Amino acid sequence: MGSIGTTEVLIILSLLLIIVSSKKIGIKKILPVLVLRKFSIEKIPSNHIYLDIRGRSSGIISYILTNVGVDSETSLKLTENFILFKSTSLYGQVNNLIPLTSISSTNCGYSKPFSYIILSIISLFGGLFLLFSRMNKTYYIGSFLISGLFILGYILEKKLIISVETYGGQVIGLIFKRSVIENLPIDINSTINATNLINLKVINSQKRMINVRENIEH
Repeated sequence: MGSIGTTEVLIILSLLLIIVSSKKIGIKKILPVLVLRKFSIEKIPSNHIYLDIRGRSSGIISYILTNVGVDSETSLKLTENFILFKSTSLYGQVNNLIPLTSISSTNCGYSKPFSYIILSIISLFGGLFLLFSRMNKTYYIGSFLISGLFILGYILEKKLIISVETYGGQVIGLIFKRSVIENLPIDINSTINATNLINLKVINSQKRMINVRENIEH
């Protein structure tokens, strides 16, 4: 039997990368995955917008088209009484205005592709094996570069989730990750603060609705 060559190793690692990349968080099936363009939280806003999150599709082409206004951008904004979810594209625009009194739950979370770290370690050990078995540094250098790509993928593929669900079962929200171009950092604490702010506004809005009903009944 012949020994495994560099080409075979690259093919195996590429297949592993494809398998890992294909894994999805359950909620991803219904929410768009975007690169972050803006993340703004204001407890006392001047424009009545407490939360403003914007994202675009990944890639340099999407970045250029979005900046000239011809590619899709998705945003989620929180006001005193509503959440506005807007998605624009070459084909048109969709606006979803949800009253805070209609929201039953809010959710946030994050995903770390830890499998990339495992693949990075496998690549390094594979390179060492090839180095000692063939006495050729080229194999180790190639494996080292592949290992570095897995580490980079781990950094860039971290994702954060913010979503709300209405009493009717509709889920609205965003999944966003870090952009190499805009380079806006992704922070789980900021996501939790945003979710807490949404919860606070939902509770206040529903309290006002209850008070209005009680005043009408009396």
